[in-house]
Amino acid sequence: MFCTNCGKQLPDTAVFCTNCGNPVKKPVAPNPIPVPSIPVAEEVLQPKETIPAVEEAIQPQNAIPVAEEAAAVAAQEVENVISDIPQPQIEVPEAPVEIPAETIPQAEMPQVEIPSVAAPVIETAQTEFNAQIPGIPQPEAAPYPAAGFDPNYDPNANYNPQQPVAQQGFVPPYPPQGGDAPVKQKKEKGPKKSIFKNKFFYIGLAAAVLVIVGVVLFLVLGGTTTYDLKDYVKVEYDGYEGNGEAYVSIDKSALQDKIYEDKKITLDDISSLSGYAKMLKKASEIDEALSTIHVYADPKMNLKNGDEITVTFEFDNDVAKKQKLKFIGEEQKITVEGLPELMELDPFAGLTVTFEGISGDGTARFEYSGTDDLLNEYSFDIEGDAQQYYLKNGDEITVVVESYYDDETAAYYGLKLTKREQKYTVSGLSEYISEFSQISASGMEILRGHAEEDLNDALDDVDSAYTMGTPEYCGYALGVANSEDEYTRNYLYLIYKAKVGGVAGKTMPTTLYMPVKFDNVTNDDELNESYSYGVKGYERLIGSSDYFSGYFDPYAMVKEIYESYSEYTFTFGDGIEAYNTDPVSVTSLSDIPQETLTAAYDYVIERAKQYVKDHYLTTTTASEFAGVGEYVYVSNDASADIKDRAILVTVVKMKVVDEEKGVNTVVYMPFEFDGILKTNDGVYHLSYGSDVFSNDMLAEDYETAGMLDLKQLDTLLKSALADTYSCTPSETMKKAVG
Repeated sequence: MFCTNCGKQLPDTAVFCTNCGNPVKKPVAPNPIPVPSIPVAEEVLQPKETIPAVEEAIQPQNAIPVAEEAAAVAAQEVENVISDIPQPQIEVPEAPVEIPAETIPQAEMPQVEIPSVAAPVIETAQTEFNAQIPGIPQPEAAPYPAAGFDPNYDPNANYNPQQPVAQQGFVPPYPPQGGDAPVKQKKEKGPKKSIFKNKFFYIGLAAAVLVIVGVVLFLVLGGTTTYDLKDYVKVEYDGYEGNGEAYVSIDKSALQDKIYEDKKITLDDISSLSGYAKMLKKASEIDEALSTIHVYADPKMNLKNGDEITVTFEFDNDVAKKQKLKFIGEEQKITVEGLPELMELDPFAGLTVTFEGISGDGTARFEYSGTDDLLNEYSFDIEGDAQQYYLKNGDEITVVVESYYDDETAAYYGLKLTKREQKYTVSGLSEYISEFSQISASGMEILRGHAEEDLNDALDDVDSAYTMGTPEYCGYALGVANSEDEYTRNYLYLIYKAKVGGVAGKTMPTTLYMPVKFDNVTNDDELNESYSYGVKGYERLIGSSDYFSGYFDPYAMVKEIYESYSEYTFTFGDGIEAYNTDPVSVTSLSDIPQETLTAAYDYVIERAKQYVKDHYLTTTTASEFAGVGEYVYVSNDASADIKDRAILVTVVKMKVVDEEKGVNTVVYMPFEFDGILKTNDGVYHLSYGSDVFSNDMLAEDYETAGMLDLKQLDTLLKSALADTYSCTPSETMKKAVG
């Protein structure tokens, strides 16, 4: 017999065509073949129903085990279906038998819906499934011509243009041995067969299931692997409630490990250099794909618990597909939680404010002892430029936290400042003294120590011809500035006095007043350590050409001190205040105590002796020096200077003898003191004015100071200053004149 599809001559016992593989139609008995009931087919071919194993297999994490399980389950079910099919006893007739179509019930092939899924690519061997159907002989392979080229083969050798060509089926290129291929006869159509009565339907059904499993396995084992990035998102928070910051990232290390696991990339599989290169190429492409992944959070700053942040992803699947990877990542909402509460902090609790310097010129100093990491002593300032400097005790200042330590900055450290400013009263500053009593005993010790050093320096400059007494403290002068704007807030003079011994015949003994100057004296002992300007004043000693540091006239000293600083108010004390008032004017000799007159005579007698030594001939001798009497001159002008209101003239006599010159006489010498004052302490002060102001002749060509005739001298003295002064001689003078 021949195959009705391709025309191949077949043995009568053939079931399948050995050339095309189609089943051979054979005549069968006219009796209809009963169609068995197959309940399994409905279960297997339920419309629009997906295979559970396939649906679960599309998850990347279950790809490999699910795919293998799905294949096994599908194969088992096909085998169960086929095994449950009853095998009818089919007698194969030698000639085809037409079966009426109406005897075979018609049935529609149920539609099996294959779900479209994206399965991860798994590097594994393709599962090979060959269904062996029991009881059905497998078709033999069609013979093919021997390999190699046949030079005698003519493809048109058996061609007959008059022979009709079959209108259906396939004409093989090589006709069978032994004759021409039979022409396929057109057959009349018979009644349609029911597919449920044909065992080949179940074979096809099994093949369809295998196709489905194969598709699934291909998608699972050979398709693109999808990774949802939200499974690898890490969100961490830093900061505190109200100032939190979100840090969102992708755990690329875990994602990479998962991809390597799915791709079975391990060093264990490397057996050659080329294998190692392939692995490196895969790893490089995977890393390149991972580098395109970015994740963002909005908002990410100033967060508090309960806020919602939106996480979005960015990736490049064009790069990822090089390794059959696919990333997905839908927008994700995350609620902020776990931020710690801010701790309240009083910034001034750990702040110590002290004040340095002198009142009126003080400054503030900050020390911070708080244990927080936010603040230090430089975190504070004084509000307003006017409060920065020139602080004095009693002022009120406002200390503020610097503006750059705002709430946001504080929150970064987990803190919330409870206040930002606080008032402080200035205290503890040293004071410029305004009263002498404000100097402490220890402070006075320090000042006097400086003063005595200066006094010693001044006395070291005195000529050794003068004897100097030990300086003694005799008072002070304190000048306080009338305005706080003055840079020098006060002047202090510590005044000392010392006896200066007279030089015989030149000077009379006197008192030297030496003021030592200080300025900006405070009640702080340490600040007074170096304030000293030495002894002030410089005067010539009367009767000599020598100058001394200090003043011989205390009234002049006091007057010069307070007149030099008109913007200051001076006070004097400890005895020196006696020279801060006008002295008592002398109006008569009775105002002058005897001790003052005695001192005056002692001085002028020495002056007379010195005159004799300096001017008389060596052949001339002078002896019997003694005081004769005095004259007092009182100014007729009440407004005259205090020093010019009274003048004292003392007269000294001496016996002069010179035998060669024939001189044997008494000489009367007048000496003038142009200043005679009485202080409030009862002490008289004489200011020597000039030597003898009259002359006479001892002999021819031998002149002397003074006069030889006492009455003539008396007349001269009374009339000399008659215009401005009233002259009154002492009683002893009157008696001497007679």
